[in-house]
Amino acid sequence: MFRALCLAVLVIAAWAEPARADPRADQATCDSGTAPPDKAIAACTRNIQSGFFKDRELGVVYYNRGNANLRAGHWDAALADYGEAIGLRPDDALAFNNRAFALSKMGRFERAISDYSRALYLKPDHANAFVGRGAAREKKTDIAWTIADDNQASVLDAPHLPVKAPKAAVVEEALGTDAAAKAAEDLAQARRQLKAKEGELNDLLARQKTEKDASAKLRAQLKASQSGLTKLKSGLTAKDRLVAGLKAQVKKRDAEIAGLKKQIAKHDGAVAALEAQLTEKEAELGGLREKAAASDGTITGLKAELNEAVGRINDQGKTYSALYRKFGKYRKETERTRLMAKRRNEEIAELELHRMILGGAVIFALGLAVFGFVRNRG
Repeated sequence: MFRALCLAVLVIAAWAEPARADPRADQATCDSGTAPPDKAIAACTRNIQSGFFKDRELGVVYYNRGNANLRAGHWDAALADYGEAIGLRPDDALAFNNRAFALSKMGRFERAISDYSRALYLKPDHANAFVGRGAAREKKTDIAWTIADDNQASVLDAPHLPVKAPKAAVVEEALGTDAAAKAAEDLAQARRQLKAKEGELNDLLARQKTEKDASAKLRAQLKASQSGLTKLKSGLTAKDRLVAGLKAQVKKRDAEIAGLKKQIAKHDGAVAALEAQLTEKEAELGGLREKAAASDGTITGLKAELNEAVGRINDQGKTYSALYRKFGKYRKETERTRLMAKRRNEEIAELELHRMILGGAVIFALGLAVFGFVRNRG
């Protein structure tokens, strides 16, 4: 009983121990592009330090923290986070693009152009990379490449991107009249292609709305889960009180065990005394066994006399069996005689009945005759 009680205490104590925080609880804040930057940075940092995320998943966490640092204007921190993300996910075009953006903000246009180019190598239709590389080249006064990147960005993405073609005078001054005319023609072609892309943008916006609705449902489920967690914590408080009570019972049981140990020590002395008495009794038993061996001869003689008496009893039994058979035969003859007497008595009773009937009839006839005679005389 005591061991079962201790086991119950250990089980309840283990169950009541506060659960370790799940790193995925911070994942939504870390992934969010709309959460306040400081909260997103803190959530991502906890995810990184948890050791729960490995390899490519860890690269995503670094990428998200880089985005939060970028929104906060922490260019150096963003640059370091994107570097970690690229080390774990070298095929991530978005990480290269965003690191290039941070480099541009720091005025490091050469390296920014290199990262934008790597992003476009990994994802040739990445419109933001064209925009960023064009802006970096423009600030680096690389006018010809700037026009090409701006035109390509217009072809690939929607009007919400900050794409602006260089002024005609600047283009003509940098490239000449013929090249400027060709650039203008390319820009017109890009704008026609841009119009064709507007339908795709509308589809993307519709899908985005669906995803937002799904996100709202998930937030509602999260709120319900948090409410359930609050109830669970209340239950854990009650369990803590139960554990305290069980610990008090365990302490009481320990005191009882100490008393039992003292009683056991006392009983050990009594057992030793009983063992001494047992040794003495075994000696007495040895003497009795010797006496029993001496009595075996007497018992053998008595067995012989008993066998002789049994023989005589068997002979008498045979005599009794013969008498019993004669008695049975006599009893059967007596029964037959009794039945014959019974039948005789029945026959005599029947004859007596006939005699009485006949006598009655005679008396009745005589009475009638006397009655007729008297009537005739009168």
